[in-house]
Amino acid sequence: MKKLICVLFLLLATPITFAEEVPVVSATEEASAINEAVLISDDWKIVPKVAKEDNPELSYTIKATYPQIEGQNLSTQALTFNKLVSNMADQEVQQFKKYVAADMPHMQTLPTEMRNNSLQIEYDIDVVKPGPKTLISVRLKVEGMQAGRAHPYHVHQVLNFDLSTGKVLTLNDLFKPKTKYLAIIANVAKQKLNEKLTDKWMIAEGTQPLAKNFKNWNLENDGILITFDEYQVAPYASGAQEVEVSYADLKNMLSPRSVIYPCAQDPKSCSITKAKV
Repeated sequence: MKKLICVLFLLLATPITFAEEVPVVSATEEASAINEAVLISDDWKIVPKVAKEDNPELSYTIKATYPQIEGQNLSTQALTFNKLVSNMADQEVQQFKKYVAADMPHMQTLPTEMRNNSLQIEYDIDVVKPGPKTLISVRLKVEGMQAGRAHPYHVHQVLNFDLSTGKVLTLNDLFKPKTKYLAIIANVAKQKLNEKLTDKWMIAEGTQPLAKNFKNWNLENDGILITFDEYQVAPYASGAQEVEVSYADLKNMLSPRSVIYPCAQDPKSCSITKAKV
């Protein structure tokens, strides 16, 4: 029992500090990182950072890839973005370690060859430029596997960030006051999911017009991408689901003061750069 307590303490006391760590990457990963760089300006670009932790004693491996802005004379806003994203990744790492710690008694009953836990974080990103502004929309894709489990778990985290002002955008920021935009988004999502999915019994509950059901949203130049995690609108076997809600569906509700309003007026005038890592 004393040994188990010491192991649990060691597991929870050894976090990855993403903001300060020098990533350990292979030559192949470095080449991929260069290819996946997204240019923001002549001086700045968004590149993938890879952080790893392998712990044979505690039977887990972690590989987290997340975006960071690099370049000359980074602004306070750019540094804020970097910190926010690294904190998002670190949050998932710490949650994974808690899962492993809580499951340690079970894991020790398994054959040695089955005592494997793993966490992998990847991302996709859109850089949208309505006029002079630069908006960065990030979606972290998290896959965790615990020893002895039938299958891994999958979750998402998102960040929509106005690089011009340093503001983290909320859905509410996009719309006129007191408009029932969630009802419109929910109706569009429900219709598209019913057309797409064979197993429909989870759709109605998972698309109710509640903020928690639409927390995973990302800006695009022509609409909003909604991501539903597994078990929200479909069984695990169907995986996470995506629905695109066009600005045309929301046009009468979008605030003229919204940073995305120019894109809603003319998506072609709103440039976008995408990357997936």
